[in-house]
Amino acid sequence: MSERPTEILLFAPDLIGQSLAMQLTIANENIRFIRNQEELTNNPSLIIWFLESIEFPSAIEIELRKLEEYWHPSPVLLLLPSQLNLSTEELLQFGCAGL
Repeated sequence: MSERPTEILLFAPDLIGQSLAMQLTIANENIRFIRNQEELTNNPSLIIWFLESIEFPSAIEIELRKLEEYWHPSPVLLLLPSQLNLSTEELLQFGCAGL
């Protein structure tokens, strides 16, 4: 009896999402990186949310809470842009499973 592969839901812009999913799939063949939630066969083990910018941290916090509520108990990992104008304290306010 074969086990279902681990599924990770990836929210990212098209080109970045495709590239990231391909790189992660090559590195982890037993994990399915899914970009379209309709393709999920069960609750994802992890949600990865790629943020291109953080112009309104409060809006990110609101969306993050919605994601966490909808996909509970799946943890959310935020991938952040390289150039940030936020302090460590502000980032930690997001309160997600990983940054």
